[in-house]
Amino acid sequence: MPFTVELIPEDVVTNGVLSRYSRYSEGGGWYYPGFSKWVVNHERNARMAIVSRIGGASGPYDGTTETDGFALFWGDHVIGVYADPLEEAFPPSGPEMNWRVHRLQLSDALQARQGEVIDLVREAFRAIGRFSNGDQYAAVNVQFDLPGLKD
Repeated sequence: MPFTVELIPEDVVTNGVLSRYSRYSEGGGWYYPGFSKWVVNHERNARMAIVSRIGGASGPYDGTTETDGFALFWGDHVIGVYADPLEEAFPPSGPEMNWRVHRLQLSDALQARQGEVIDLVREAFRAIGRFSNGDQYAAVNVQFDLPGLKD
């Protein structure tokens, strides 16, 4: 079963897994009931939400490369994913979104399962697209620029 885009339940923000992220706390400005979305794969017990953004056109880092931070909740694990949205492409086959993942924060327990994590991240980005709109792209390409990784 692939990831799907779903509304983030309010209790996930108020007392759940997203409550620890300042962007979702009161005044953080990223949670709007009925609007805020994350990607979910119920079969694999996985959810991924954006939790930070620096660079690009956000605040004091205007004009720098944008890096988006995501939290991937997989079972009891929380995985930090840091990725840069790259230029969209428009080949004849249809629009493509491109991402470069340059950092994964994995617990020691997940180090040996890095390949599974990478597959899960790739699948999640296919649903995310750019703004939870992966279905609008013919392809969502994810490049992994991680030390020691052969992608």
